[in-house]
Amino acid sequence: MAHGLKTSYKQFIDNFWATKILEDFNRYSGDVKNEFLTVNANFRIPESDFISNYHSFKDKLERNGVVINFKNNFLKIISENLSYQNWIDIEEEYYEQLKICATNDETKKIEKLNSDFKQIKDELEKYLKQEYRTRFKPTDIQNKHSYYNLLRIIDSEFKEEDFTTEFASGKPKNILFVNFNYTPIEGLYYGPNAGIDANSIHIHGELFDDQNPIIFGYGDEIDDDYKMLEKTSIGQNFILENIKSVNYLQTNNYSRILRFINSDLYQIFILGHSCGNSDRTLLNKLFEHENCVSIKPYCYIDKDGKSDYIDKYINISRHFNDKHLLRERVVNASDCDLMPQFKT
Repeated sequence: MAHGLKTSYKQFIDNFWATKILEDFNRYSGDVKNEFLTVNANFRIPESDFISNYHSFKDKLERNGVVINFKNNFLKIISENLSYQNWIDIEEEYYEQLKICATNDETKKIEKLNSDFKQIKDELEKYLKQEYRTRFKPTDIQNKHSYYNLLRIIDSEFKEEDFTTEFASGKPKNILFVNFNYTPIEGLYYGPNAGIDANSIHIHGELFDDQNPIIFGYGDEIDDDYKMLEKTSIGQNFILENIKSVNYLQTNNYSRILRFINSDLYQIFILGHSCGNSDRTLLNKLFEHENCVSIKPYCYIDKDGKSDYIDKYINISRHFNDKHLLRERVVNASDCDLMPQFKT
């Protein structure tokens, strides 16, 4: 999003309704029928009353005595909730629905939930590919000199105040990008052109790479309810098919990260990640590992001038069992930098 790509959940869901459902409805009026829902409206809409999103669509139909018949129940849940802004909200909603079904021993509903969730995941992948191809121009980023040099700080002298334990000063021997997104955008910031020698791991998969499939689901094995899911899933492994840690073993990405963090002391820079619970298993491993000496989150200032540092800190704190380590390792707000935003 900092690069100008429209990849937030809200942008995706509004685009989904605009292109998958409402484009035809606005053009023809009347029936809508696809793999997600059916609508039998049979009335025309004036061009001046063009419908652009789910809630305006629903309101227009209800005023005319028409209802939306959802085939995909998960789509209905996430479309209805106006508070959902981020992808972690959707992953957490999936997890909540999964726990409800498992608690009530409703395995058929879990199969339907997983099927519905896969449809959303497939639409997300299509959307991100289109968004990346049509909107992203690497030269635009490279020409923004200040942004293109964002990560040159990694290759510079570490600030002494970044660390609360002894750590050798100077340039790091190795740099690893752990990309939780699906786009290959981090490639701009390393290699000969960027002047930074680094490696990259797309832990959740990568667009346009069939050997590294997309992982979309939930990843909190530390949660007490996860033990209940493990017990429920005996003989019914499909219950856990969207748990991230289960899917990590499709590739060697996770083991490569482990090799890196086991090899030497390291500092973590957090760029754009909210550090929500949907990635808790991996983040706990990275944050509490004995070789981790510092965690530096980059902050965002909203339109009202408020920093998200406290929100990030609270999210980070949930991944620590040892709160003393938390306070030792996380860099304080005054020494954290802002996450630059790409301006067109």
